[in-house]
Amino acid sequence: MEMRINTYYRNRLNDREKHTYDALVPQWMHMYPEIRVPNPGINMKKIIHAVHNDYPVLFYVQFFGSYSYTISPGIFKNPGEIKLRGLYLYDKETARALLDQCLNWGKAITNRLSDNIDHLNRALWLYEVMTQNMVYGELDLYEAHTIVGAVRYNKAVCEGYARSYKFLCDLADIPCITVTGELEGGLHAWNIIWINGEPSHVDITDGVSGKGLGNTRKSFLRNDEDMKILGYSWDTSEVPKTRIHNLSNPLIKASSKSEVAKIVRTLKKGDAVTIVLDYPMKRNAASINKLIQETVYKSLLPINLKSISYSDNYKFLFIEK
Repeated sequence: MEMRINTYYRNRLNDREKHTYDALVPQWMHMYPEIRVPNPGINMKKIIHAVHNDYPVLFYVQFFGSYSYTISPGIFKNPGEIKLRGLYLYDKETARALLDQCLNWGKAITNRLSDNIDHLNRALWLYEVMTQNMVYGELDLYEAHTIVGAVRYNKAVCEGYARSYKFLCDLADIPCITVTGELEGGLHAWNIIWINGEPSHVDITDGVSGKGLGNTRKSFLRNDEDMKILGYSWDTSEVPKTRIHNLSNPLIKASSKSEVAKIVRTLKKGDAVTIVLDYPMKRNAASINKLIQETVYKSLLPINLKSISYSDNYKFLFIEK
């Protein structure tokens, strides 16, 4: 498969900004020691942010150091230019070797996808590959924040997993972008993918860490409303609104024990549900197990559940029948 990089953030720039973006990318790809781009009075920080989000393969660029730049004034009608130091995390030989390793890793995964598999099942399969084979954690340097962590160590933090998932989706021809925001007040990164032209949220990190739920796909295909219930927040002006969500694992709020029991009673064989416990209660393992006994098991006679688990923060119940 050939990689078709989804340049969503480039497409949000105006024509002058796109011109600068297009000048930046090849110079960073070839690791120029000094980067020169035209200066028609553009927002350089915005453009660097766009490149950073669109190109996971530029993992060797120190983007944040690139916010420092000098401006050479133009003469008469010449608009002048912007000069940036080419700051890189590796020497050129190491970066090229790592890039080859990343491409081989990505192609080894995506080449297993048959051409007759639709985008939904492609996206789900890539989600399963990552969440079942990775662990969450920091690494030396900046590698946990890039695709290198996932490729070399099967280990990364949220930013690394979001960029790795976009990298795989680009290879698999699945429209995908990286989203940055917050989860329960902490900085976080995840993805939006497009299924049949409709965008939807996916959080690989949630599947990797599991939060005690195992691989429940709690954050695979979620709309804006679901994500806000789960504690996510982001700049809504930067990414599209989402509407579709995971019908095979709906997210339902319960404001009392009786509502939990009611939800459980409606489950049919093969159903799965994530229940958000949205009411004051003592939150520890003993109290959650008591809740399960009083609401789940008493609601199902005979007991016929495939699995039941709860999150580390005791806020979510995941039930499969």
